[in-house]
Amino acid sequence: MQLSDEDFGLLQLSIDAIMAKIADLHLSVVIESNFEDLQQFLAANDADRNPTFNPVFSDIEQDAFWFRVIDERRTIVACHADRIFRLDDFGDLLETGQLWYRDGFGPHSPVEVRVERPHTLVGGTVSHSGSLYVQPHSRGRGLSLYLPYLSRSVLLRNFNTSYHTG
Repeated sequence: MQLSDEDFGLLQLSIDAIMAKIADLHLSVVIESNFEDLQQFLAANDADRNPTFNPVFSDIEQDAFWFRVIDERRTIVACHADRIFRLDDFGDLLETGQLWYRDGFGPHSPVEVRVERPHTLVGGTVSHSGSLYVQPHSRGRGLSLYLPYLSRSVLLRNFNTSYHTG
């Protein structure tokens, strides 16, 4: 379903308001598509590296992005990533492990996942978010709240997502 002009306008207002909050912190948001850079930043900070957003493990296609939040010195202080999946049943990605690994869970996988499927089929244009990290010196300023809301607004506006997961 296409967004109405009114809905599009509301999403843009949301994006503008969140960007203003981030600007008030003297920070900027850069939208990136190079996920190797994301992995380098996370590794340098000994942060959790979700394989969904790691090109070593996953085929990250065109409809994916991450936010690089930078301070006045252009130092990265936070990040948050998103991917889009167009599919009939998101639960299949979970059960097979293909959400995290291009070939899914192998026969010798150390991970066992039990999926409790929701009563509603999750399919269509589904976004998946993760790899949210905020540098310790920048915590307590609202970034871990702002970034997920910003990504959801961008995902709804730009991709008309049916569901959002993370």
